[in-house]
Amino acid sequence: PQGREGVAGGSRGAEGHAVLPACRLRTRAHRDAHRDGFELELAKAPGETPDHLVVWWACKRILFSGDNSYHAFPNLYAIRGTPYRDFDTWANTMDQLMAYQAEILAPGHTAPAIGAAAIRQVLTDYRDAIRHVVAETVAGMNEGLDPVTIAADLRLPDDLAKKPYLQEFYGHIGYASRAYFAGTLGWFDGNPTSLGQLPAAAEAAKVIDLAGGADTVLTAAEAAVRSGEPQWAMELADRLIAANAESASARRIKAQALRARTRRATHPPGIIICSRRVNWNSLDERKAPVCPKNPTCLPEAAFPCSLSWRTRGMSAAHRPKQEWAAVFGRGSLPFGVSKRGVGRVFPHRPGLAAGFRRRALSRWP
Repeated sequence: PQGREGVAGGSRGAEGHAVLPACRLRTRAHRDAHRDGFELELAKAPGETPDHLVVWWACKRILFSGDNSYHAFPNLYAIRGTPYRDFDTWANTMDQLMAYQAEILAPGHTAPAIGAAAIRQVLTDYRDAIRHVVAETVAGMNEGLDPVTIAADLRLPDDLAKKPYLQEFYGHIGYASRAYFAGTLGWFDGNPTSLGQLPAAAEAAKVIDLAGGADTVLTAAEAAVRSGEPQWAMELADRLIAANAESASARRIKAQALRARTRRATHPPGIIICSRRVNWNSLDERKAPVCPKNPTCLPEAAFPCSLSWRTRGMSAAHRPKQEWAAVFGRGSLPFGVSKRGVGRVFPHRPGLAAGFRRRALSRWP
């Protein structure tokens, strides 16, 4: 809201939480802050948001980078819905962060990077990965390609793709490319057909009729699930649902396809979106739970080693008083998460926090 600061872009601000009354307006790019013996520099560093700040603790050579870098490919577009994030500005900010020559890079999420050389490499790779997405997307736009086609073939170069801090555990390369297309060129893809597209129900009815009827489309969707083509199965099922033709069976097939997709995926936000769209019991998308009761659809690869937090630096009064645990995964490699002073992801051991297991599996921790 106007006149307020400290409102996050998520749902908390909309609910009236995490809102601080505005008390100061900052117009300078840098400001020194002296509080309780700490001498800090606050610097404007736009990236994930245009008003993003970083904090430089010069005497310790620690740079608190917030959400401008973390141990995952940057979330250049959040599929929950977000305004356009300026890719070029975010990449340029990496050069700004490198100029500090920090010995410790402490992000807002995931573990810190240690050592000036390692930090420079991380930030350089982060910058180059963003610029690669921009360059390849622009090249496709100049060739007249549509955003879906550009995103489908887009990959990082091999030297970047193998870096553990550029894996798609948070941001997604394809989603980022489509966001850049829409954010810089708009929704029109250059194809005149797109200017007057049929509504989904009308288009679906015509395609189903052309294919020989709903039974034919339904059979093709079932075959797509069996042959390992969940995306094609979902697109066929969506047409049946839109046309209200064999919609109950189509919802069942879509649920099967979504399950197959989540088993193979490693992008947690995408997995969660897919999981929320299907109630495994009723197969009714309109009654989908926040998440499945037993999140076995999340593969082990969805949990990077950097998913950790530490509270040992906190005073005793601020440390968590309780321990909780959750078990993820399936087969012989389930993972556990515990919290009491230190939290981490590790292979689950039988009997670990057994008293908390049932409760933890009934909801997200």
